[in-house]
Parts: sequence; C-alpha cells; structure tokens
Amino acid sequence: MIFYENVGSPAHAAEVIERVKDITAEPIIIDDRALRLTASIGAASCPEDGDALEPLMRAADVAMYSDKQR
Repeated sequence: MIFYENVGSPAHAAEVIERVKDITAEPIIIDDRALRLTASIGAASCPEDGDALEPLMRAADVAMYSDKQR
C-alpha cells in the first residue's frame, strides 16, 4: 500500500502510478535468476472516493481489480 498526500491533479497521480509500475517491472536478480513482478494498482482520492479509510480502500480495490482485467 502506498499513501500519497496532496497528489495534485489526476494526471500527476497517473504519472506516479506508471512510475511505480515501471519500477516493479524491473527484474530482480537472485542466484543468477531474473525474477519479474507485475503490479496491479488501484487509486482512490479523498474526498471524491470517500473521506475515511474503509471507503477509500474499497474504491482503490475496485480500481485495482479493473486494472487486473486489462
């Protein structure tokens, strides 16, 4: 989980999400083997998606599931 305060615009949030995906896509080398990870990310924004942890987590989970379907 990543909590990012004062993201600014939705475009900036999208840039941050893409950067996290790029970083997690880099292979991790262990014992001369390259391991590759994938990330599905869901984002939620306060107060648009909720003003407490539970509704924000629910909104992010729905968005993450949508990302996994792509």
